[in-house]
Amino acid sequence: MSAPIARTLRALSDLGVGSEGTVWGLGVLEGEARVWLRALGIFEGQSLRLLRRAPFGGPYHVRVGGAEGALGEFAIDPSLASGITLEARASVTP
Repeated sequence: MSAPIARTLRALSDLGVGSEGTVWGLGVLEGEARVWLRALGIFEGQSLRLLRRAPFGGPYHVRVGGAEGALGEFAIDPSLASGITLEARASVTP
């Protein structure tokens, strides 16, 4: 029997530019914030890639969906980014 696979779970706000992963959860985000993120396609099981971070605490620019089925690119406020948990994959060159 093989050993269980360890997951690397990190907040979107903790990832570097070019990192990608699968949304694992929306943490403590509730109400309108959760509804808004789901309307953008950000929900459990969806792919997400961090394209860039604006300077001076500005928003995170993310691509939702995989390369073949990208749903769009959006700016996410840093306070929301800290509530989005991803199962991280290897970084790629932006």
